[in-house]
Amino acid sequence: MFGTYTQAAVWQTAAASFVFAAVAFGFVWERWNRAYAALAGALLVALLGAVKLSRLGVWIHWPTLALVIGMTAIAG
Repeated sequence: MFGTYTQAAVWQTAAASFVFAAVAFGFVWERWNRAYAALAGALLVALLGAVKLSRLGVWIHWPTLALVIGMTAIAG
């Protein structure tokens, strides 16, 4: 039982790391729009099963997101 869980965790970590590296590459080389690249990376990690869709809301730090949106609105 523990071996299967450990293998799944290693696979999930590797998949998330690969997606993160691809999105970071896009940020550094400015290949894609950053917002679209970040959303595509999050969607890809969710579709690969590295993160369960039901747990995505837990990983978002809502106060920080509200702060960034508020700062963007003021700057705009």
